[in-house]
Amino acid sequence: MPYILQPIHYLAVPSPHTLAENSEADKIFNCRRLMYGPMGSRNYTYSYNTHGAIVDNQGYSLFTLFSHAAAGLSAWTPIPELNRTDSDVSLFILAPNSIGYEAPVKDPFFSANLPLDLGEGETLYVADHYLDVMACTEQHQYCNPVMSECTPLTAFHRLGHYLPGLRLNFPQRYTYQRLKLISLQNAIYQSVLSRGAKALHASETLVGTLNKGLPDNQWHIEVSEWFSVSMAKLQQLVVQYATGPDEMPDGAILLPPSNQWEQNMCENQIIRSQEGTLSFSILGVAIILVVGSILIFTSLVIDTGVGFLRRRLRRKSYKSLQWALDEKLQLQRMAFEGAGHGHWKGGADVVPVTTKWGEQLGGGLEQMDPKHPRVGMRDLAYGAAQETGAVDPDPESEGLTGKKGMRVSAQDVITD
Repeated sequence: MPYILQPIHYLAVPSPHTLAENSEADKIFNCRRLMYGPMGSRNYTYSYNTHGAIVDNQGYSLFTLFSHAAAGLSAWTPIPELNRTDSDVSLFILAPNSIGYEAPVKDPFFSANLPLDLGEGETLYVADHYLDVMACTEQHQYCNPVMSECTPLTAFHRLGHYLPGLRLNFPQRYTYQRLKLISLQNAIYQSVLSRGAKALHASETLVGTLNKGLPDNQWHIEVSEWFSVSMAKLQQLVVQYATGPDEMPDGAILLPPSNQWEQNMCENQIIRSQEGTLSFSILGVAIILVVGSILIFTSLVIDTGVGFLRRRLRRKSYKSLQWALDEKLQLQRMAFEGAGHGHWKGGADVVPVTTKWGEQLGGGLEQMDPKHPRVGMRDLAYGAAQETGAVDPDPESEGLTGKKGMRVSAQDVITD
């Protein structure tokens, strides 16, 4: 379903045959009117105030109009020179306003060759016209690949005249109706209408109202980008038929499929992933899952299983015991139990526990040697020595174990 884009008219403004006879108000406000066909109840197409190009210091302005080939469906009625019966017409009106260029611009839509001397050897080039106008035709075509039949390239609302020649079956007819509804919202002028000057690629190179310059085919770049936006919208709307819209405006109603053919289109739609094609092996994934599960299960049961077999076979059972006692919880249990703290069970299990609930282990920190804290009788003796004043204050003297630190004399420790 290609779109045929062809610029059919450029027109410099001001120009005698495009300006209406200005009224007194127009002369006061420096207005210029384009006469490319009436717009609604007005007998002119567009009115421009030249004040914006001289004083307002503003950037590009872009205005667009659209006309269906079928009479009475559009607010704008083109002049005969632009009116086509086999295509829809879009009109793009560009106002450069206060834009200046560092180099002349030869592109016909952005033409700027008038030098403006800034002094000190600096020159800017300003637009040749207040307004530049470009018109584009837009045509549609549908094909039936099974029958190798296609409609001619024609206007959107004239496609129905050629539909019987395609010999579409029921699924194809519903697909055609769906694409036709999407295309109605996808004209190129709609890619520009809501964005205005932001739709111009030339706006991206502006610094304030200054532009370094533009290539001679800038209008090609602009129209190609508008066309690309239309194609992206077309793809998005096709996907949203099955997924639903991203956002629902207040008061909008989402209608479900009304028949089996529409339901089939929702269920059978396949699209290409934005990330590209992802290829993977089902066998490879299955092997990874199976082998990984076996390794995880083995790691969970191997300790218990090996210990059980060694006990049953009575072979190297000490290795299993050593494995269990090297666990940090068992090492902690042996330290407390060796110092006479706590009543324990599960001495060869993974997690040893005390037999009394709430039992405190290790005593208070106030009874710990601050220079060499440990769990055991030495620290209990240190606590008793503190109370009697029998602590040797010499930090360099040797303790009971031969290590340097505070020494406690056994005869000075009061015991019951």
